[in-house]
Amino acid sequence: MALNKVSMLIMQVMIGTIFIDVVFCSSRSIATPIRGCNSQSCGDLAIPFPFGLDKGCYREPPVLFQIHCLKSTPYLFNSSFEVKDISVLKGEVTIILPIAQDCYSENGTQLTNGTRDVTRSLNEFFSVSYNKNKFYSIGCDNSATITGSRRDKNYTTGCISSCSYADEIDLKSCSGVGCCRTSIPRELVNYGLKLGSNNNHRSVWSFNQCSYAFVMQETAFKFSSFQEFNNDSMFPVVLDWAVGFNSCQVAIENMTTDYACKENSVCVNSTSRPGYLCRCSEGYQGNPYLPNGCIGT
Repeated sequence: MALNKVSMLIMQVMIGTIFIDVVFCSSRSIATPIRGCNSQSCGDLAIPFPFGLDKGCYREPPVLFQIHCLKSTPYLFNSSFEVKDISVLKGEVTIILPIAQDCYSENGTQLTNGTRDVTRSLNEFFSVSYNKNKFYSIGCDNSATITGSRRDKNYTTGCISSCSYADEIDLKSCSGVGCCRTSIPRELVNYGLKLGSNNNHRSVWSFNQCSYAFVMQETAFKFSSFQEFNNDSMFPVVLDWAVGFNSCQVAIENMTTDYACKENSVCVNSTSRPGYLCRCSEGYQGNPYLPNGCIGT
């Protein structure tokens, strides 16, 4: 009888150990959602943490991570910037921005204002991605400039495009004949566009009455004619984001509850702007900003 009691006690301990192991393994392998924030989405856009819709469902500050949902359309914080995509892995947000347009009558009278202050309400937490976007100028008699600020200093660049006949236009290569493009600098936090014309389009008006200027995600540029542009055109622009403004070394040395990288993740310095990003450790995948968000593969 005593032996049976000992055997039963051993069995209970073993079962308890197995139960503890199951619970422990489950806690490591299942991503824990933020309470009450299980299905954050707006329209067709899934919104991954640290971004979110409601207070408590996004990481502070709200001017970086809050998404405002209006009639099933997501906007970056409380702005007019419509969000098309969010990448936690790359530290990117793709938004839709307007173009600048400069149009003339047949006698050379300017019909539109060829300037546009595109990103006035953007803030220092976002930078226009210098390696994903290009500045474009479209038209046969135009010079275009982009002026912005980076590290509290102003920056201006631009390009000139021209052509004499409609059959010369080459938007595909965008090499200066009806289309030109140039790179933008790192950490550009806002920008404005300005268009000008040498001859007010008088010599090319029969096939090109307007010029256009815009920043656009380079891989999305797939145009063949001027007719594809108008004053209502909106194009995708990739923004870089990161957590805070400190490097990983500083963030880890001063580690508090504000440190963003959770279990089974590593901190990496942003290569495009100040701040850091989180990545799941090797052998794990998921969302490194969520508790237990990186799941073993």
